[in-house]
Amino acid sequence: MNSQAAILNGRYRLTAQLGRGGSGRVFLAEDIRIKKKWAVKFIPFDTLSGRELAGNEIRFMESMDHPAFPRIVDAFRTEEGCYIVSDYIDGRDMRAYLKGERLPLRLKCEYALRVLSALRYMHERKPPVLYLDLKPENVMITGSGEIRLVDFGIARGLMEKGVPFGTRGYAAPEQYKGGGEDQRSDIFAFGMFFYYLLTLCDPVADAEKQRALIRNNNSVPKGIRRIILRCTALDMDGRYAGIRKVERELRKYLGRPRRRIIRITAALLSFMLLFLLFSAVRR
Repeated sequence: MNSQAAILNGRYRLTAQLGRGGSGRVFLAEDIRIKKKWAVKFIPFDTLSGRELAGNEIRFMESMDHPAFPRIVDAFRTEEGCYIVSDYIDGRDMRAYLKGERLPLRLKCEYALRVLSALRYMHERKPPVLYLDLKPENVMITGSGEIRLVDFGIARGLMEKGVPFGTRGYAAPEQYKGGGEDQRSDIFAFGMFFYYLLTLCDPVADAEKQRALIRNNNSVPKGIRRIILRCTALDMDGRYAGIRKVERELRKYLGRPRRRIIRITAALLSFMLLFLLFSAVRR
């Protein structure tokens, strides 16, 4: 594809390449009709899976109605491949964002909760939708701090069959065994993504070895390590049964320091009140 030489579909002029992934390339485009910026993803048809990935992405993007997902506004095909036009996200992916920022633990946990909210929306659809490709490059953060999930090439319905895909280290082990994925597969990927969010360390391909690294990393609070280890259990039955349970555990963890402060403050106030009463009686 001569990426920046022509106007596509009579209206989209590609001006810069924004990124490149396993399924294709993403460009910034100017809509010459309405003078607006869009993101244009090109998925080539040079592999057997190209057409399937393009169809998947279009189908799921069109069905999403949640602020964490960009809107698809146009799609068209050529002999070379498929072009998908969607909202341009003025921001950076999580990997690039974290390189230049030193974020407090609570803010990182808030970002994790926003990712969980997006996954919950997918999982609670009828029928449920599995994302299956959660990783730092697929989580965008806008200038205002909002989270967007991108790249739905391998997303699929719960009962649908698909080819083994995913990113080693982040993808659940069952994704490479020819089926059996469910919502807990995304929970596994969330656990690995959350660990990266906290440490900037990508998981190794060997999930058992990675879990040992997580277990022994004392730079991550023990309560959060416990959540991550349950998310990433090798046996699917050992993981949380659903996203809401992960959210509940993380919110519970975040609430503990605040409750402790409230208890300490209440104890100090009680002590001061008793001291004042005792002083008044002695007078």
